[in-house]
Amino acid sequence: MSLNYSRFLVLGLIADLGSSLVGCAAKTETQAGTAGSSNTAGTGGAASSQTSAPVCTQGDTRECVGTAACKGGQTCTPAGVWSACDCGSQGSGGASPSASAGGNVSAGGTSAWLRGTGGLATSMGGTNPWSSTSVGGSSFIVGVSTGGSGFVTGTGGVNGIGGTANAGGAGTVACTTDSIDAALARLNMVFLLDKTGSMGNDPNGAWANAVDRWNPVVTTLDSFFNDQNSAGIYASLSFFPADGDVTSACKVTSYSSGSSSLKVPLTLLDATGRQKFLARLCDPSSPQTANCIVPAGGTLTRPALQGTIDYVNSIQTNFPDSKTVIVFITDGEPGFGYVPAGSTTVTALYSCDDLSSSACVAASGTIPSCASAQAEVDAVASVIQKAPAKSIHLFCLGDLSMSTMDEWAMVSANPAVALQGLSGAQVATTFKTALQNIRDASWSCSLKIPAPSSGGSIDYTRMNLKYISGDGMQQDIPRTRDGTSATCSLSNLGWYFDNVSAPTRMVLCPALCSSVNQDPAGKLNVAFGCNTQVF
Repeated sequence: MSLNYSRFLVLGLIADLGSSLVGCAAKTETQAGTAGSSNTAGTGGAASSQTSAPVCTQGDTRECVGTAACKGGQTCTPAGVWSACDCGSQGSGGASPSASAGGNVSAGGTSAWLRGTGGLATSMGGTNPWSSTSVGGSSFIVGVSTGGSGFVTGTGGVNGIGGTANAGGAGTVACTTDSIDAALARLNMVFLLDKTGSMGNDPNGAWANAVDRWNPVVTTLDSFFNDQNSAGIYASLSFFPADGDVTSACKVTSYSSGSSSLKVPLTLLDATGRQKFLARLCDPSSPQTANCIVPAGGTLTRPALQGTIDYVNSIQTNFPDSKTVIVFITDGEPGFGYVPAGSTTVTALYSCDDLSSSACVAASGTIPSCASAQAEVDAVASVIQKAPAKSIHLFCLGDLSMSTMDEWAMVSANPAVALQGLSGAQVATTFKTALQNIRDASWSCSLKIPAPSSGGSIDYTRMNLKYISGDGMQQDIPRTRDGTSATCSLSNLGWYFDNVSAPTRMVLCPALCSSVNQDPAGKLNVAFGCNTQVF
């Protein structure tokens, strides 16, 4: 999705309005003026001496050429004669908010139509509605006449009423820029999916849970990965239990690296990357290939979560400015069946720690001396609590108790999404909405302020942001008026500082953030050296 550029076209439209206002006189009497100097529009020609005044009606106005070839106007007096030619004085461009060509408007001098150039741009001056040239402002926006102090060398004044356009000065670029490409902190979504036997159907017909658990989860994840609104995210996909016997599946390292659990390492969700996820999460209604993950095994929750958190920590080490969240989907309490070597008896265990205890694996059933179900639930809660703050989002299906869900959610500091007891269609709808909310709330909207490549300290009043979309369109992005998020509402397509007193990051207003994040080929550029453009 690309930016809505219509908001940025308003200034250009106002330029036409300003020119129309100036051009409303009934007649045109012109005299060439002298050329302006660099950075200052010419001031107009000298008026020819008027030795007689035509008969006129009180209140009529007309253009004229006054002393020193200035362009001005006359008003018909009560006596029915024209007043002296009033040229007013020339105002300077500035930044107060009013509409005019090329940018914002400021009051200056005594002339009501003095236009600034090259910058925060147009100057609406004092009392004379006749002259239309003035000194320029100091922003990115292209002004109307030449000689301004913005980026663009001017090309001459606007035709004034009562005179031809004066030739502006040669014009100079008043500031130089040091620009550096920048990027938003990227979003990483790490998915940990329970693929235990209870998520699907029992081969012997003891249960049939796939329709309300595995199938809606898989189809919703496929849809999420394939969603264009997810483009630009980096994602990974892990399953538990890991491949291999229960001993290897109980190892934390099976989930922090390798491929026994991590089936899709961190990958950009673009046209190529999303296919890697779809190849693992196969459509449940289609025949399953060798790459397809199918439900089987026990609920080895603690090593799976700990290994996944270790994986996230490695991501943050490699990409320190990124934001990473874990989407954890499970349908049951921790526990698994274990068959000791040389035995055909299944022992029910809750904790992988008990694999090394002969007392726990010597007989069938759960041995009282082994870890209790609640002890393992508490141990998982401890793992969640040590994860990066608010990084784990919990989705609960099937047999996971509400008490376990609440305990884990509390230490995660994120609300759990309860899917227990819902139909397959309800699971799909609820899961989809929750995933979209996590994605949209987790998008990074800030970028670290880079150091100028030329070195030296940063002047926070002379830095600007540019967005270059994936299709090559470029747009200067103004800062909010006061540099805070409070004024984002004036134009959502802007940016502000994380801390106006001691800035470290530039933060995008919400609408701009959404558009930029959904354009993975787009990029941002920070320029130093010219007065900050504001709206």
